[in-house]
Amino acid sequence: MEGVEEQWRQELFQPGSMDTVQSVYACCGLNSAEDYIRIARAPPASCCKESNCINPLNLYLTGCLPKVEEAFADEATVTAYHQYGLLAFGCLILLLTILLAIHYQNRKRRFSY
Repeated sequence: MEGVEEQWRQELFQPGSMDTVQSVYACCGLNSAEDYIRIARAPPASCCKESNCINPLNLYLTGCLPKVEEAFADEATVTAYHQYGLLAFGCLILLLTILLAIHYQNRKRRFSY
């Protein structure tokens, strides 16, 4: 999240620094579109749902910080599910290996009589 905050700090001195973040995450400003009003600047085109930024209803209302946090939280959840899936798969393979070893041990014992 520090990356988004750093981008916003750059936006204060270099207009357009937040454009990529705003376009990718469909957001506007750090916390909301009002961030641009606070710095006495009109929201850029990357804050708009359509190319028509004149209509305030076309602005993305959600700020980029909450959107990026939400995206990373979703990714963390998916990663956790993948890890649990891999753990379950590993346990299944271990169980099958043990059963196979027992089977061969019993088979070896039967044929040695």
